[in-house]
Amino acid sequence: MDIGKPVGLLYLDPGLPKEEPLRTVISNGVKANLEALHPMILSRLQELGPMATDELGPYADFMLEARTAFLYGLWRSTIALTGVAADSFVDEIYEQVKAITGPTGTKLDTSAVLGKSPPQKTKIQILRLQDLITAGGVDKLLKIKKLRDRYVHADTAGSDIGHDAREAMTLFTSVLIERYVMKAAG
Repeated sequence: MDIGKPVGLLYLDPGLPKEEPLRTVISNGVKANLEALHPMILSRLQELGPMATDELGPYADFMLEARTAFLYGLWRSTIALTGVAADSFVDEIYEQVKAITGPTGTKLDTSAVLGKSPPQKTKIQILRLQDLITAGGVDKLLKIKKLRDRYVHADTAGSDIGHDAREAMTLFTSVLIERYVMKAAG
């Protein structure tokens, strides 16, 4: 694997001479690191269940990024991106609720009661009241939020951060399955 000529100059020191041995050392080091990561990536990939596709919504892009972060052991990034995906999912469905027109022809105006942008927890509860997500889905979304807050908004590492990253992804995947797969089947 040749990582290209500018690597030694760009990432180490712009003033280094263009010596072939330096490029070879860097190239070999990068190659060795990637080869060492390969078994871990494959092992982590097997830990993850099926992945939702972009047919389900824009939040799938965040989940693809979260999956990649998980494969490389970037646990905080995995949890943060899964949290963003969950928020995006809730926001997308909440926008549909705001567009509901009642039997009298009046549109539902949650902003009069809840303000322009209610907290995510409130949106989740409204979606549950509208039967747009299950009670289990509420619990899972709130658990994802709790995990994200624990690792992203606080300075905690936690010895189980890898486990928590996997759990966040699994929880959100099961919310999607409940919302789209189970609903379509039933």
